[in-house]
Amino acid sequence: MFISVAGINLINISEFLQLLRRNSDLTPLENLFREYWNQHKSIIEQGAEPLDVAAILMVHALSIYRTVLSAEEYEKMVDNMSARRGDVQSVPQLKKETLH
Repeated sequence: MFISVAGINLINISEFLQLLRRNSDLTPLENLFREYWNQHKSIIEQGAEPLDVAAILMVHALSIYRTVLSAEEYEKMVDNMSARRGDVQSVPQLKKETLH
């Protein structure tokens, strides 16, 4: 597991999306995840580069972590992300032929 927020494993997005499609009784966090996922997927489907979208999301996420965590907690979070980078799974429907 890479980052778990309220029991949601953010690594295995494909399995999580299947769960969301099956379960109509979602928690507020699951609803938020679905809302953001659908929004970003739609932006990519409209022609935005997936790497550009990912970069923007990372900047936003790291800025939020930097704001709400102590310096020590932030360093632990970033170190944990780096240490677990091999655990991250791809999202097949977003793969493109050319990466930049």
